[in-house]
Amino acid sequence: MVKLAMHIPTKDHKYMNESLELMNKLLKDMIHGRREAARKGVTSSFGDHLLGCMLSSITSESWDPNSLEFNLSTVMNNCKLFYFAGQDTVVNDSLFMLLTLALHPEWQHRCRHKLLEVVMDDEHFDPRVLVNLKVV
Repeated sequence: MVKLAMHIPTKDHKYMNESLELMNKLLKDMIHGRREAARKGVTSSFGDHLLGCMLSSITSESWDPNSLEFNLSTVMNNCKLFYFAGQDTVVNDSLFMLLTLALHPEWQHRCRHKLLEVVMDDEHFDPRVLVNLKVV
């Protein structure tokens, strides 16, 4: 009964459906634009951010477009998840972290030292080394 309530054509449900369609369209356009730019050689990669990493993984030679594990739909769902779930969480956590580091400069120094020690070369940054940041 509750699941069927989402299909009742109320003003709020219509607004939510229109918003979801618009969000999907904008996300598809952004992904398509990045893939086209990389395909045409305008850019050398999809970018060094989360979306770029996900797009790189689904366009590699070993990627199977029929794979159920990771496909374009999964990329879109992950983007929406990170946007909505992470919006408030990231803001609150970042603010807490910055305030804590401002109150404790010795922690700031330790974090900076450890980050430079682990990352070393920012030209070939590998996100997997972040697990070695025990201080942070």
